[in-house]
Amino acid sequence: MGIADTVVSHTVSNQTFDFGALTNDQDGAYTVVPNSGTISSITIDSGDSGGDYETSGATIRPAVGSTAPSAVLSCTATFSDASTDTFTATITSVANTFSVADIDELTTVTNGTLTYGQIIQLRDGVYNNAEADKRIQRAGSAISGTLANLITIKPDTGATATIRFIRIDNGSGGGGNGFRFENIVFERATDAASSPCVALQFGIDTLEFEGCTFRVADGTTGDNSSGLHFTNNGNALTNLTVNNCLFENLYDGINSPGDSMTITNNTFREIYNDCIHQSGDAAITPDDVVIEHNLFYDKKYAGAGAHGDFIQFNWGTAVNGPVTGLIVRNNKLWRGEGSSGDTDGQGIFIPGLASGYITGAIIENNFYLGTFVNGILVNDLQNSRIVGNTALWDINADDGAATGTTLIDTGNGDGNLIADNIANGYDDTGSTSSTTTNNGTISNNTTAYSAVFDSPLYDGDLTPANLYSSYANKSGGSTANATPEQGGIKYTVIGGQNGSGAVDHPRSQTVTGLSYTDVTGATTSTLYDTAAVQLTGIGSNGALVTVSGDDSPEFRIRNAADSADVVAWGTADAIIDNNERLELRETSSASNSTAVNSTVTVGKTSDTWTVTTVSGDVTAPVLSSASVGSLTSVGGTLTISTDEGNGTLYWMVDTNASRTAAQVKTGGGVDSGSQAVSATGAQSGITSTGGSASTGYYFHAMHEDAAGNQSTVSSTSFTTTAAGYSQNVLYFDGVFGSNLLRSSAMSTVTDTKEFTVSAWFTLDGAGGTEYILSLCGGRVVIVRVGTALRVRMQNASGTTIYERDYSVGSGAVAKTHVLCSADLAAGTDYMYINGVDAGGSATTLTNDTIDWTNTANSVCARSTSFDTLQGKLADPMAHNGYLDISNSTIRARFIDGSGNPVDPGSDGSTAMGTQPVYALIGQNAATLEAGASGVGNVGYGGDFPVQASYVSGGITDSSF
Repeated sequence: MGIADTVVSHTVSNQTFDFGALTNDQDGAYTVVPNSGTISSITIDSGDSGGDYETSGATIRPAVGSTAPSAVLSCTATFSDASTDTFTATITSVANTFSVADIDELTTVTNGTLTYGQIIQLRDGVYNNAEADKRIQRAGSAISGTLANLITIKPDTGATATIRFIRIDNGSGGGGNGFRFENIVFERATDAASSPCVALQFGIDTLEFEGCTFRVADGTTGDNSSGLHFTNNGNALTNLTVNNCLFENLYDGINSPGDSMTITNNTFREIYNDCIHQSGDAAITPDDVVIEHNLFYDKKYAGAGAHGDFIQFNWGTAVNGPVTGLIVRNNKLWRGEGSSGDTDGQGIFIPGLASGYITGAIIENNFYLGTFVNGILVNDLQNSRIVGNTALWDINADDGAATGTTLIDTGNGDGNLIADNIANGYDDTGSTSSTTTNNGTISNNTTAYSAVFDSPLYDGDLTPANLYSSYANKSGGSTANATPEQGGIKYTVIGGQNGSGAVDHPRSQTVTGLSYTDVTGATTSTLYDTAAVQLTGIGSNGALVTVSGDDSPEFRIRNAADSADVVAWGTADAIIDNNERLELRETSSASNSTAVNSTVTVGKTSDTWTVTTVSGDVTAPVLSSASVGSLTSVGGTLTISTDEGNGTLYWMVDTNASRTAAQVKTGGGVDSGSQAVSATGAQSGITSTGGSASTGYYFHAMHEDAAGNQSTVSSTSFTTTAAGYSQNVLYFDGVFGSNLLRSSAMSTVTDTKEFTVSAWFTLDGAGGTEYILSLCGGRVVIVRVGTALRVRMQNASGTTIYERDYSVGSGAVAKTHVLCSADLAAGTDYMYINGVDAGGSATTLTNDTIDWTNTANSVCARSTSFDTLQGKLADPMAHNGYLDISNSTIRARFIDGSGNPVDPGSDGSTAMGTQPVYALIGQNAATLEAGASGVGNVGYGGDFPVQASYVSGGITDSSF
């Protein structure tokens, strides 16, 4: 009997992830990581009716043309051994956001069309592993919007994004302005000169780094590569902000000449040269530089004769004063490694300017413990404060000197306040008018140092019990003096390295036990909390805890026995010690089937805890009783019923027999739209007007309820009616004489206080004044004057007694219908443009008689043949009676509900209700030019032949 093969069952957990709604085609691929095995392919079984997503290997990505909508995809993963497992991928579309998955996608997006305020999310992984010269370089194409809103680049929720190298290049203008980088690891895999983690060049305005790490990878000595390096090229880097970042194992931390720099709350460790460096440049005035609340420790040995500094602004002979706005405050700078005969760097080193002063500077409450003469050296200060600083020599320095002096050196100053400082010595050679008060000078002995730490200048923050240094000694690992007690004072840097060199920083811990069980089926708007998980693998200095999420999650730290709080519930960062417990809580969403995520990070380790609310309505609406009625030559009206009284009804009309729900919702065809559903049963008011006459169409409808459930699409066929009334349209070329003219008064007409006028027309945009009708010597007028279409009536004296305007602009005017009527005795008037109330009212309306009996009547020109019309005209009519055109039934005698002309009758009587005084209906250009009896007017007012100077061809047949 043979032995059966062992069957290996691989599984995939359900996936929840985001896609930015702005994501480019096939960018931002999300990699599905199985619980075991290797995925060779993924198929999408359902949930993607619109074809918005595709797969490649173990990834899911937007298809070409997709807008990455929210979706719930049912998928099957096939493993390399041909086994399969099914899983659900819940995708949330994030507005105003791009998703990218590699360095080329990132640079394509950053160098493409952007608007400030947009977000670029990075998938988990390493970007630019080859450390190629990849650039944010927009070649002069500025980002639209407001610079202050910034473009934010950050990892996707729960992701860790490492970028090996990126260059922000503003060489062509606008290329690097206004970017913010959050929580990204900028890490060089190799260490080389002129190879920073992030390179900046050519004058950049507004750049922010928040919560980022800059380093050369573990196991590689970083004595060549810088963290953040700016090549100025005579152009200043302006408005640089670096906050809450870690710089480690680098040659320089920040090397960035410029102004308006804010460097706060950062940690610098294992830096070989300068932690923060500015070089001088005659083209740059480095105003408004703020360096505050930073920790500098574990300074590395930079080489024989070198003394890389903690903070060095070597403006030298290049920068001329005044320089203003310098603040260096509340920084802690701890001794470094050093070597026999060499130094471990100065604390704050600003040797001065080519000319002038550094004015109004604040150098305050900094602590420096080192082995070089200059704890703080700032020359050329004027009207500045050097207050509350401590600069001390390490009394156990083994770099060739048994004792030493650390100075606060303020040479060549003027009018400064130097107060409440403590140092081994002071030097203000060349200074004038300075005030020095309450400064302490102490010698290098245990007794004197103890007195410093007991001093009221330091409210218990720096005492012998909590003063720490980075190494037990500084001679490269010798254990000769590697005891905790050195000269009677304990010193090891909090979060630094112990005597054996093991890394022990709160940000660098990799902890064990950080995992929470997600909650499903949660009640809406309810507070949930996790178990208090116990964390191990944390060093003696603890690990930093931070939390973020969708609904302001909180955490608390419990003791090892889970019997008491160490840190109470809150959101502020905190330190957790080994074996202590960490608990999270968050409030579930107010909506059903909705996830709320909380991400907690302890040192370098993160976990995301998700609370998903119970499913709500999962039943789709059902449509029934669909029919299309009220057919016209351009469409019809859909009546359809639904069994749910909420959500939205979407519809579209086209010639396809079937459509998907996604297609109906998107719209298109010859007509489409949507309307709210507020009650069950018949839904009315769905009218299509975009079709053509005598054509078969399908009316598609889909109901999406408030929970997002979509009905099956209902498709109903219909055929539009034959085309309706066809107008005789005439084109007037606007040439002098191209008009119809009746010199005498119109026949049998009487003067009244009423009128009704109607006309269909276009204007070519020739400009100036253009008459459509000018009857009775200009007493009855439709004219375009400037930007206004004007209807005007005058009495026998030529006084305007009615005038009403409608704005049509001064250029070309598309097909337009004007209908206007007034009863001057009653003070009533109406104007409709294309069947819609024109709004407003007459500017003149006088109870007086219109002079209908005057001579000189013209069509398409003033009576003298000037101000001619250049455009099309159809069915112009004028009558000395009033019609209540506010009544839609009367209005429908002129124009139908779809904006199409209605047959006015052969003599205009169908529209006007009686034969009007004037109507040009059913006559073509040849008829007008022939000049037979009845030419130019089928109303009762008499003939309107072409005028005497008319040139053949000035009036031609046309169509709208």
